[in-house]
Amino acid sequence: MVVKVGMPNLGHTMEQGTLQEWLKKIGESVAADEPIGVVETDKVAVEIVAPGDGVLLQTLCKPGDEVPVGATVAIIGNAGESDEAARVAVSLREGDVAEVTGEVPETDYRPVTTPNERTKDEPPRASPAARAMARQHGLDLATVVGTGPRGFVNKEDVKRAIEDENHAALDSGKETSGIEAIPLSGMRERIAVRMSSAWREIPMVTLISEVDVTTTRAWLGDRPNVGFNDLLLAATARSLHACPYMNAWLKDGAVHRVDRVNLCVAVNVENGLLTPVISGADELSLGQLHEAVVRIAALARDNALEPVHLADGTFTVTSLGRWGVDVFAPIINPPQVGILGAGRLRREPRVLGDEIRVRDVVNLSLVFDHRALDGAAGADFLADVGKRLSDVDALAEPNDRSID
Repeated sequence: MVVKVGMPNLGHTMEQGTLQEWLKKIGESVAADEPIGVVETDKVAVEIVAPGDGVLLQTLCKPGDEVPVGATVAIIGNAGESDEAARVAVSLREGDVAEVTGEVPETDYRPVTTPNERTKDEPPRASPAARAMARQHGLDLATVVGTGPRGFVNKEDVKRAIEDENHAALDSGKETSGIEAIPLSGMRERIAVRMSSAWREIPMVTLISEVDVTTTRAWLGDRPNVGFNDLLLAATARSLHACPYMNAWLKDGAVHRVDRVNLCVAVNVENGLLTPVISGADELSLGQLHEAVVRIAALARDNALEPVHLADGTFTVTSLGRWGVDVFAPIINPPQVGILGAGRLRREPRVLGDEIRVRDVVNLSLVFDHRALDGAAGADFLADVGKRLSDVDALAEPNDRSID
């Protein structure tokens, strides 16, 4: 009996991945739980494992194809079941086109559809990555020949069309020197698609507050192993505990409040940004939180994160202070309903009573989803974070009284 191998679950915010390579060839034996392929998301690389012992009879997509979670990507069975595997593969191709985004090799069976087989008025079917790349280069998808089932256009089809246009321009003598086209790919491409979607769909509101952290910074002076960002994360986590409406997801037409604060920390890596999760951040002491951040950031920079490190985040904190940025408005990471940005620590004169004094200040920017909450609720949350950040003793509330 043949067995279908599906695209692995990549977490609730990841709906598809890109096949990077097959680790096994058709006809090779595989063992249960043995990796047979590698899929890359915008966050991590994930192995596709065999569900049982047998032989790899069919692969239904090729490297570079975008594949949705749960789609069948391969068929495993006994050595004598090649015909049955081919029949199953054909039935999949005749069914929902979203189940397969690549071609089954012709050496195994001949597809029952032809490239670009669609009616004249039917809009082209294409992956999100293909559409994003086409928009970037001003390319009409209707002119692209899709090599996927029923004319499905993938990223490789768009790349070929762009290359053909460039070659045509060169042949016609059109000036192209001095311009380097670098197609979005990998993490950068998927960040572009995801952030564009968030920007179009979420009505984002930005609130900005300046916080006096003079006392907090002085307290840090005697603790070289703890940084200001640790205090920022601790303050945010405790405020999320106190303001559960911000520790939530907006999906399926409802706000889902989460009883556990799973704080996402933005980590800058090569070619992009990752937001690994610190689960139960509000329950950690300051020292534990510092250790968790160091550990998760190291995994991110070493490209060693697993899907569990990126799943179920409820709120994100990001900082550009080290680059000298004072104020910015980050983009919400859906389905979360908010994100907090922090600028650089500054020493500036401020009026206190009738005196001018030098104070340590920082700007905080809260961006929230107006569908999930209103300005007053957002302002209350931002004020709560600022209060805790300006008063070290307040960081102990509400879950424990010890921050060391």
